[in-house]
Amino acid sequence: MDSMDNFRERIEALEQQTKAMGAHARTVERRLRWWRGIACGLLIVGLVSLPLPSGTARPDSTQNSVILYTPVLPGDTFGCNVVNVSDKDLGITIAILGADGKPLCPDPSFCDNPSSEVSVQPGAIATIDVSLEAGTADDGYCKVEVFGTDKRNDVRVDLNGSRTRTFGTPPIPVFIFKVVEGH
Repeated sequence: MDSMDNFRERIEALEQQTKAMGAHARTVERRLRWWRGIACGLLIVGLVSLPLPSGTARPDSTQNSVILYTPVLPGDTFGCNVVNVSDKDLGITIAILGADGKPLCPDPSFCDNPSSEVSVQPGAIATIDVSLEAGTADDGYCKVEVFGTDKRNDVRVDLNGSRTRTFGTPPIPVFIFKVVEGH
């Protein structure tokens, strides 16, 4: 019988150890939940405190850039068009310049030439137009600065130039239109 009593004592000791371990496990679980809560709180604070995009149009922080030009066209109305054929947003500025290299501006007090930098999505078009006073003509070309790539093939550029001329007596107006590509 001694062995049976000894066996019971051992079983009771194991039950007490199991109860103690259960209490310890609950304490460990409680501490783990507490640490998890702290970690999640810090993660949320970290995400909230991250700086937001600054609103600049430059989509690529490496500041890669390329400049493209079109040939010169004579005219009194010019339109420069840029198409983003890449697979990412690009920052683009456009200027229509005269033969002297200065922006063509019919009204110097209000002139949006050159354009401010805009973000152009893949497949989208950016454009700028300049119309000189009737009867005046100049040579013009397009200068396009592209930010976010150093590959010229990521954009397509063209310059539309038009001019109205009159011929004969009585004067017959003739509209002349040309398009050139930039590279």
